Amino acid sequence: MRAMVVKTMLVTFKNKLSFREVPLFRGALLNKAQGDNTLFHDHIGDKFRYSYPLVQYRTVDGYAAVFCLNEGINAVENIFGDTNQMEVRIGRRNEMLVVDHKVCQYDDIAVIASPKTYCIYNYLPLNQENYSLYMETDSIVERYSIIEKCLTGNILSFAKSLGVFFERQINLSLLDVIDKHELKYKNINMLGFSLKFKTDVLLPRYIALGKGVSLGFGIIK
Repeated sequence: MRAMVVKTMLVTFKNKLSFREVPLFRGALLNKAQGDNTLFHDHIGDKFRYSYPLVQYRTVDGYAAVFCLNEGINAVENIFGDTNQMEVRIGRRNEMLVVDHKVCQYDDIAVIASPKTYCIYNYLPLNQENYSLYMETDSIVERYSIIEKCLTGNILSFAKSLGVFFERQINLSLLDVIDKHELKYKNINMLGFSLKFKTDVLLPRYIALGKGVSLGFGIIK
């Protein structure tokens, strides 16, 4: 199919925020959203909304930020109204959340002839099943083949959630492992990666892939 155009918005704030405080920041904006706005918390009643999160909470250079796509943009803009600031409670502290910078843009999702190189940070690719496969093999080649398959699957799932279905098989190659470390996600220690990879899929800027994308994991730069 032809490229699909996706509208995105990255909002950075003047408020410092550590990576471990991102869930508290998410809770602060959920409280301001009020009502049953599933775009903010990805739940419908007691059930999980199984789709790519359109509102994501993260840090950018140590400051609070929100990244959103398509209808997630309106959801975020609505809680701010006509102002660029609002009082929130992040954990135990009250704070005036002040917008510093806002970037709105249109990006394509498409298969391209010349592959592009990306870096992904704090990426959580492994579920219980493929974690077992990863740990059972001593082969570096096999281990990183598993990671490549996870990344490919994450890209396909991301595209599918936005209504994009590629007409041919996509290609992806892992180029470098920048870092490998344990990360805590939902109070569980998980194996995280920062990677450089190449793929023939054109991806929107600032998106995230893998587990925990709504909480700042797996951001692509």
